[in-house]
Amino acid sequence: MNINNMNNANMFLQNNALHRMENIERNISSSNTSNVDFSEILNNIEDLKNDIPQRDTSDIKKAAIEMETYFLNEMFKAMRRTIPEATGMFEKSNAERIWQDMLDEETAKNLANSGGVGLAQMMYSQLTRNM
Repeated sequence: MNINNMNNANMFLQNNALHRMENIERNISSSNTSNVDFSEILNNIEDLKNDIPQRDTSDIKKAAIEMETYFLNEMFKAMRRTIPEATGMFEKSNAERIWQDMLDEETAKNLANSGGVGLAQMMYSQLTRNM
């Protein structure tokens, strides 16, 4: 679907929703409150909710998982800094440090993609609750 078709579809949905809202207002204002059919108004409101196009939230989910991955990786780095480096007979080489950083990064990715500590899910639910 190209951008013009998407814009036309959105305009149609907005006009349709506006028309339904005007009908609801007209029904409420044209009658006194004792004759108002609230079930019809509620049905119209439910129809409006169903007409709202569902937004694709997969990008938000990916961003939340990436943020949790970054957080976990930084947490692993901070944890590694608390361990004295010269605990063995030999000092760690530069290659070993790089390998350890890469291992921590992959561990953080795997942990975040498998549910992690719940940070991604909390961010996702906060960002999508009004969508």
